[in-house]
Amino acid sequence: MELVNTAERQKIRKQISDSMIKENWTEQAIQLTENSKEESQSMEEFFRNEMKILIYDKNLPNHRRHQRLLSLIEKVLTER
Repeated sequence: MELVNTAERQKIRKQISDSMIKENWTEQAIQLTENSKEESQSMEEFFRNEMKILIYDKNLPNHRRHQRLLSLIEKVLTER
């Protein structure tokens, strides 16, 4: 029996990562969001998690950020 379902875990992770970003714990928040993104149950949730990473990860090189954005666009287009 699962104590907390995936949707609840996602909600809790989002709250924690939002708080971490406000407190300037960006690197840890990004890692938490990466973990959460893997369990995304909908395209909308996946999109929000990936955009959060792209916006807040200041250590991500521009070429890698661009690659991730293009991959996200491709994924959205294929889901339509």
